[in-house]
Parts: sequence; C-alpha cells; structure tokens
Amino acid sequence: MTAKTSSTPDLPLVVRSPAERFLNLPDWPYERREVLIPAGPTIPGVERLSVAYVDEGPKDAIPVVMLHGEPTWGYLYRHMIKDLLERGYRVLVPDQIGFGRSDQPTDKDAYTYPAHVSWMNAWWSAVAPKNAVFFGQDWGSLVGLAVASMHADDVRAIVIGNGILGRKFKPQDGGAFGMWQEFAATIDYLECGRMIRGDLVGGVKIPLTEAESGAYDAPFPDATHQAGALSFPSLVPTSADQDGAKIMLEAWSIFDTWEKPFATCFGVPDPVTGHGQNYFAENVPGAKRSSHTTIEGVGHFCQELGHSEVVAAIHEAATQA
Repeated sequence: MTAKTSSTPDLPLVVRSPAERFLNLPDWPYERREVLIPAGPTIPGVERLSVAYVDEGPKDAIPVVMLHGEPTWGYLYRHMIKDLLERGYRVLVPDQIGFGRSDQPTDKDAYTYPAHVSWMNAWWSAVAPKNAVFFGQDWGSLVGLAVASMHADDVRAIVIGNGILGRKFKPQDGGAFGMWQEFAATIDYLECGRMIRGDLVGGVKIPLTEAESGAYDAPFPDATHQAGALSFPSLVPTSADQDGAKIMLEAWSIFDTWEKPFATCFGVPDPVTGHGQNYFAENVPGAKRSSHTTIEGVGHFCQELGHSEVVAAIHEAATQA
C-alpha cells in the first residue's frame, strides 16, 4: 500500500509488523493465515486490509472462534488453543485490525466501533464455519457479540469471559474505566507486555516470562503501529444516538430472545467489566440455563491464569448445544 496521509506525507496509511517479530515466540507455533477484507470508509485511499488469523484442528470438528480485546492479540489464547485442540475442537483466532499480525492503520481516526464490527464481520463472513461456538473477552465481547448476532443462525453457543455489551450509554465519569480512558489518552506508546504482566485492570500479577511479555509487544515495534491500541478506550459510545450504540442495541435485540447456550466465565477481581457477568446471566434467556463461573485471583485477562476453567466452560456450552 503506497497511499500516504495528507497531514503526514511520509507515513503510510497502513503498516504491518515485520514477520520476524513473531518468530520463536513461546507456545506460538501457529501459521499466519489471512483474508483480505474491504478497508471501508474510515481509510480513504485504501481498498483492502489483511486480517491475520489462526485456524487449527480438524476441519470437521466443532469450531470455536475466539476474539481478543485491548491491548492484546491472538497470543492471549495460546494456552486455550492448545487445550481446545487436545479436546478435539477446531480453533479459529483472528487478530483485530490494528493488532497482532493483521494490518494496522496509522491514523487514529480510522478506528471506530462500527469500523471494528465491519472488519470482523467481513472476516467472519469469509472464514468462520457454521455451527461455531463464540468466545470473546474485553473488546472481543463488545465487537464479537455484535458480529455473532449478525450470524446468529450459524452460532452454536456463546461464552463470554470478562466482557460486556453496552446497553445504557453515558459519558464516563471517573471509575476504573474512566481512569483507563484518561491514561490511554495521555500516552504515545503502550507497553502491552508490562500491562498484561501487571494486569492494570484487575490488579492481579500474571507471572509471564520475559519472552511471553515480549510476545505481547511483538506487534508494536514503535508508536506508528499503535494507533489502534491507543484508540480502543475512546470508542465506547456515550449516547444512544451514536452509530456504535445503535449497533450494540441491535445486537441486544437478538440476545433478548437468545435461547441457545450463553455461558460466562469471568476472572476476578475485575472492576471494569466484572459487572457484565451478572447482567448477561440475568438478561439473556439462554444464559439462565447455562453455567456462570468466577475464577478467583485471575483478574481481567482470564485466558492467562484461568485458561483451563474457560476451556471447560466452552466445552460445556458446546456439548449443551
């Protein structure tokens, strides 16, 4: 891609982290697959974006689609991929645009909640098999639940870990998430490995090795690659008339009558998304007949210390369907 921004003529509109940054990462032997999707209206001058993803396991097995959030990438699921493959599942894990091995628009204005939903919907439409179990966490739930609702007939079951889907929209006024938004708005580069290791959201120390911590930083060799990571915290809709809010409410119109399994498995403590567990359990019909697990001492990034429990929840939902 050779198109340049008008304000910074030497900066490409889209970059991608060098492939060598992803070599020899701990517990990450997975081939980079890709699908090209429409870039959409937020990136004028660019026609296509590359979404990178993992697709492992028997093609005729029950598929599990898992979507990451902020500021991670598919590497967050390395333990769960292994666990699910051992149970005989097919596993698909995309990197959201701006993250991991996917393309990374360099202008923060390229990133909107509707754009993220559109990008992941295009990936799902091109790649995801029918009868899939969906798992999302953090922004993987905010984006992924909207996308899953658009493919409701093809989704076998849903499991959510440490995530939410907005329904009431207002400006953030303090609180843990408001503090996170303020922090993200003031920095030029986010040390992702350090953030995961210290779990700034839940206050749980995750004992990552230096190599594992470095794997979370692999997609971001410099600030040019971090427009997506720095933008995500600001994309939560604050009023019901915003396009993002309309997408979330449309998704809720599906989940208000969702009868298929809808389980949750949350790590605690989590002051940002922890409240989502009870809300899902009380408001989704299928959730009232599904299991809801809390994992003590795991914190927001449940895929790290709580991967065995999360995989067990996915397996239960898949076999319940």
